[in-house]
Amino acid sequence: MELEKDVESYFKNKVRNKGGLSLKWVSTIRGIPDQLVMFPNGKTVFVEMKRPNGTLRKSQDKMTRTLRNLNQQVYVCYSKKQADMLVKEFQERGYFDASKIT
Repeated sequence: MELEKDVESYFKNKVRNKGGLSLKWVSTIRGIPDQLVMFPNGKTVFVEMKRPNGTLRKSQDKMTRTLRNLNQQVYVCYSKKQADMLVKEFQERGYFDASKIT
């Protein structure tokens, strides 16, 4: 079984290999997503990392809704397979392309 730290490390490496930066975000505010992901095109998204079959805590669910209500992109990643899908989605949206600065 994949552990959350393994999924997180895998995701961070995938983002870095494509030219992005995924930083562990430690905050005193409860429920803030784990990762702040920055791309060469200037886009930034939030990613909450979970182990497979994990669930969001109440504070995480509330913060995810709050950020989305502020038109922020927030993702929840539960596995290495899902990490691959997220990175592919980011690539398809042009986030790794510095010539597509937003």
